Amino acid sequence: MFLERRRSMKLEPFKQDEKGLTLVEVVASIVLLMILLTFFMNFLNQSAKMNQISKQTVDATHIAQTEMENILSESKNFQLDDRKKALRKYHKVGEEAGWEVWKRYTENESEWADFNITLKLTEEGSSPYLTKLIIEVENKQDENSYAMMQHVLTWKEISNE
Repeated sequence: MFLERRRSMKLEPFKQDEKGLTLVEVVASIVLLMILLTFFMNFLNQSAKMNQISKQTVDATHIAQTEMENILSESKNFQLDDRKKALRKYHKVGEEAGWEVWKRYTENESEWADFNITLKLTEEGSSPYLTKLIIEVENKQDENSYAMMQHVLTWKEISNE
């Protein structure tokens, strides 16, 4: 019993000053906070990138849908031979594997200024009034395709009047 009391007396002065934190505890807390902050910052950064990509995809899909509706409307008013009038906003740039390639340059159109629009047309063999159409919308900066739509156009038939 005497030995136990003597040992406890030696430790008493050290136990009295345990009100604060040790340096190891402070450093460990800071390291844990930095790990958590790094994780959340990476998470927020990745989320922002995905939001930007999603916005571009939605915008490109909207543009492709709008163009498809415009061209479908024009195809009902023009005959196949008057295709250039129907596609007056586009410029023919050549042919590619049997497809006529047309481009629309959108520099002056504020909402579409970030995108290039490409049309590809080829005649459908079953009828002289049918044309296969592909609309591609791509970003000007990275030239990645963000939207693509396909349809078969029915042009206005030639009247025998």
